[in-house]
Amino acid sequence: MTKRKLLPWTLGICAFAVACFYTARHWTIEIKVHAQVRATPFVLDTDYYNFEKQPQGELMERRVTARRSDGSTAVVYWLHWGRPYWRTSEIPFRTLTFLNGTGINVLDLITSRTMVKRDAGLAVLKERLVNPPPNCMYRFAGQENLLGNDTVAGQRVGVVEYLQQSPLHDNVLTETRTTMWLAPGLGCEQLQYRYQTKQADGSYKLMTEARLAFLKIGEPETSYFDPAPNYTEMKPSEVLK
Repeated sequence: MTKRKLLPWTLGICAFAVACFYTARHWTIEIKVHAQVRATPFVLDTDYYNFEKQPQGELMERRVTARRSDGSTAVVYWLHWGRPYWRTSEIPFRTLTFLNGTGINVLDLITSRTMVKRDAGLAVLKERLVNPPPNCMYRFAGQENLLGNDTVAGQRVGVVEYLQQSPLHDNVLTETRTTMWLAPGLGCEQLQYRYQTKQADGSYKLMTEARLAFLKIGEPETSYFDPAPNYTEMKPSEVLK
């Protein structure tokens, strides 16, 4: 067969190989998205502190993560605006991720909700729940180190350190160090967190820290996952205004 006749065959084979690659990749993602999940249900309460102005730290956020045994996850945020969060029973903001692909952001304070797509992270979430690595080392790209294993609230965790160059004031790059306590048995959920920046003398300054308040294993209350069907439907652009 001449080279001229061989060229169309070669191009056709290459195109077929590329098509097979992307088809297989698409099927793999689809399989992960639609795979059945059996997760460990829990409710995780975490307090986030900022240390930039106060050495003892200032409470800036309380976050509750609730996960059902089917893998659906709700995250509730209380932002600290100068009054203790324990003096109010209001829930200002919730994000709901259902394993059928539905995502809802709920603002209970103003009785509104926004339907959103969570396609990009759904397969990743399912992979974490179905097949988490032993020490949760796959979550980040870059310089990542396993500092060891520990036990937090009865859960075995991998203590993972992540180093990177990050811009701070005036866009000057500085080395930052993030340390995470990740629980493989809970889909690599973060139980504790510490973020530090490198100083001129080589030491590290603590900037933010997440402290575990409590962890309860078991099905969470249904109120976390209330989709608020009677709330006013808003578009994502309206929420950002």
